[in-house]
Amino acid sequence: MRSNAFLLLAAFASLSAPVMGQPAKRTVGAAPVGNPADWFSPDAYPLDALRNGRAGRVVVEVGLDSTGKPVTCNVVQSSGTTSLDEGTCKLALERGKFDPATDRKGRPIASSFTLPVRREIPGTEDVPSIDLAKDGPSYASDIEILVAEDGKVVGCRSLLAKPEALQDQNCRQFEIGKAFGSRYTRNGAPVSARIIMRSSMQVIASP
Repeated sequence: MRSNAFLLLAAFASLSAPVMGQPAKRTVGAAPVGNPADWFSPDAYPLDALRNGRAGRVVVEVGLDSTGKPVTCNVVQSSGTTSLDEGTCKLALERGKFDPATDRKGRPIASSFTLPVRREIPGTEDVPSIDLAKDGPSYASDIEILVAEDGKVVGCRSLLAKPEALQDQNCRQFEIGKAFGSRYTRNGAPVSARIIMRSSMQVIASP
């Protein structure tokens, strides 16, 4: 009887043991689908960073669910510019696509992915150098925002923008349908409003 039990245990052990010569399966990490650089297109560059000439390298850790969908994002290494850091996380969550990680049995699992991103000012590689021996160039922009009685933006257009690179960026922070930040009244009654915003900048060489 003891010999039969021993043979049964030995047979079970031989079935459960990995076959000699075959490597054991290991967990596989998540991987981006396509080129992550495409998620950070020039049209999504933060307006304040563009105006202030800010660029830099951001490293974020993206948390993924078992389908590979980004669900959380934390800045691991800052670029030194808040809007670039926050914008990088926002784009990674909105546009990021990943093949999910898998466990040793090949089943999809939740995981995280560390993503380094270098944010460069759009078009800077083609911009010629500027001689600041004289007064530097000036930048100016005027935009018109239309706000409805409920305080939501219903329209925005550029009245003036120099250089032209700012044309598409001026109204980006005022999305249609989102609250402008204030509601306006006249004699106690809600009214729509037309807001003109002007900004300017001049480049001056440091001593």
